Formats: sequence, structure tokens, C-alpha cells
Amino acid sequence: MKGGHVEPLAVERDGQRPERTRYAITPAGRRHLAELLERAWLELPAPGEPIALALAARSDLADDARVPVLLAERVERLQERLADLDRLERSAPAREMVDRQRALTTAELAWAEAILTTEGGA
Repeated sequence: MKGGHVEPLAVERDGQRPERTRYAITPAGRRHLAELLERAWLELPAPGEPIALALAARSDLADDARVPVLLAERVERLQERLADLDRLERSAPAREMVDRQRALTTAELAWAEAILTTEGGA
């Protein structure tokens, strides 16, 4: 196939369903995957999160008094995400995936709660 990363393994048919082709990863594909995984360990997330835009353009809000309300909603959503992570931990392919997301969410929650306190919303 294109790039030589996979090759057809078998063509199968289940009853009246259309044929489907199963593929296998090639040695070149494994090398490419290893390169992508190594790059993933080194790449940092892009700094352009939507909250950064909201902070920078706060003065463009129609009603600045909405900021504490919006922050309180953000806090609730972050708390929900933490609860979701607790449930996802059992099915994650690697515990570290959940641990990392929990650490990031916990830090975001602490930040949002601190900002909410300074905004007079808590």
C-alpha cells in the first residue's frame, strides 16, 4: 500500500456482506510507527487553548459579570472530568495516560478555582 507501511493480509466475506480486506503492518510500517511514537514523547502540546483566547479577549464579552458564572461552570466540568477519569482508569491501555490527564485536570481545576475566588464567584 501507499508508503509500504501495511500490506493486504486476507480478503474475507461474512455472509452477504461486502468483502473486507484485513491488513498487516510491515517492517517499514513498524519502523515508521516507532518514529511517530518517539516524536510523540518529545512534542509539547500547542499553547493555543480556547481558554487563552477567552482570557485575552475578556473585554469583548457582552457582560463582564458573566465571567464568574462561566468560571463556576468550568469548575463543574473539570470536576466531572476528574470523576470520568476515575471510571476510565480501569479500561485505559496504560495507567499513565489517565494519570497524566488527571494531573493536568487537577492543575486546571486549582487554577480555575483560584481565579473564581478572585472574581468573587466562590
